[in-house]
Amino acid sequence: MVKELFCRFLSKGSEAHNVLLLVGGGVAGQLALVLVLPILTRLYTPDEFGVLAVYIGLLSIISTVSCLSYELAIPLPKTDGSAVNILMLSMLCVSLSTILLVIFVGVCSEKIPIWLNTPAIAPFLWLIPIGVFFSGVYQSFNYWAIRRKNFKLIARTKVQQGVGGACVQVLLGGLQLGPVGLIIGGMISQTAGLIELIRGAYQQYSQLKSRVCWKRIMQRARRYKQFPKYTTWSALANAMSNMLPLILFAGLFSPKIAGVFLLAHRAFQLPLSLVGNGVSQVFYAKIAETQNKNCIGELVVTTFCRLLMISIVPYVIIIFIAPDIFLFLFGDGWRGAGIYVQYMGPWLLLQFCVSSISRVAIVMEKQKGLLVSQVIFLVARVGVILGGSYIGMGDEEIILYFASISALLYLGHFVWICAFLGIGFRSFLMADSHNLRSSSLLLKNLF
Repeated sequence: MVKELFCRFLSKGSEAHNVLLLVGGGVAGQLALVLVLPILTRLYTPDEFGVLAVYIGLLSIISTVSCLSYELAIPLPKTDGSAVNILMLSMLCVSLSTILLVIFVGVCSEKIPIWLNTPAIAPFLWLIPIGVFFSGVYQSFNYWAIRRKNFKLIARTKVQQGVGGACVQVLLGGLQLGPVGLIIGGMISQTAGLIELIRGAYQQYSQLKSRVCWKRIMQRARRYKQFPKYTTWSALANAMSNMLPLILFAGLFSPKIAGVFLLAHRAFQLPLSLVGNGVSQVFYAKIAETQNKNCIGELVVTTFCRLLMISIVPYVIIIFIAPDIFLFLFGDGWRGAGIYVQYMGPWLLLQFCVSSISRVAIVMEKQKGLLVSQVIFLVARVGVILGGSYIGMGDEEIILYFASISALLYLGHFVWICAFLGIGFRSFLMADSHNLRSSSLLLKNLF
């Protein structure tokens, strides 16, 4: 009985099999980044982590709009001919974005460090356009691989990203080159494996290149105009609400608090977010094929309940012992990150469960609502930080208020998703009962 359950669950091509491929690749790669954190905290200071936090914040925000969100449309067309024209459109957008960014950095290179209150980032500004270009190209080909359901290839690139980024950060940290080691390693951890993705897409492209032309590219641009019109701004608001706090913590408080916050977020969220990222990509590919609203609703309920069940116990345990864990693993000066984790726990738990299913709004073409939701996220989060700075909050106090408002925002976002899908509370009770019965049956057969 148990063998039959596992064979059905892990059959090649099944949703669970695809999730495990992506999760396995993510775990193997990102585990390297997690394992080297105790080394990195002894090679780099909190202030140097703060420089990394500002760089990651800038790179993530700009990369979000570099392709005008056309990369998200690559899995959606019925024919590969349409999809390959969208791929070319995405590449054109990221190339133009990079050129504009190079001009901006060249003109404002002396002013940007002053605006950010982070003078140490000045020598590394030229790395931002490079990072944006390769990040945009990677995402474009990543979504082509998702369309082709080449999850094994995606998983392999995740391994390369994690291991490559970790090795570079440790090596350059040992050479005492300062924050440049963290920054270059961060670039590699986002874009390594790009050559493999391009190579994997080349064979299909060579068969489809005769269908690529300027006229078709413009037709696809008009057909999916809701992506740059709504999704880009929604994604930008989401990226800013997630990454702008790192920049604001450095600018309004100190680079040190930004660095400690980054470590707390990375060390606590990263392990389980590996599962969430894998689920999110497979979930997106699955719902892109599904047109039945009821089927999508059932998939959302099932996915959310399973994510909650696998994450709630580890989250609760870690929250209680976080300060001591951070002191032991990362050394003196990093216990504060563990205290931040205690405040951030409920927010990150909800983020883990809700973010994985939030792409359903794209497939259901709820871009306007998604934009409004993300703008609310941005305004509320930035408002808390600005307000806390104005009234003179301390470091721990501002993190507590920021984490609390973030938890409420994700809860509200989840309620909105359920509302437009017509999902009621009873659906979650029934799904949860089914999951519990399945778990009990499995344990019974095991023992």
